[in-house]
Amino acid sequence: MGKLFTHIRGDLLGGITACVVALPLALAFGVSSGLGPSAGLYGAIFM
Repeated sequence: MGKLFTHIRGDLLGGITACVVALPLALAFGVSSGLGPSAGLYGAIFM
């Protein structure tokens, strides 16, 4: 169980960083495709 939590801080930081990068990119793809930002978010989450 100790090994599970040894890298939790780095894993969380990596996940937050990936989200911060992916969110504006997904919004931009949705807007540039003409479908709107919600379509970009849907594509980023479910595809």
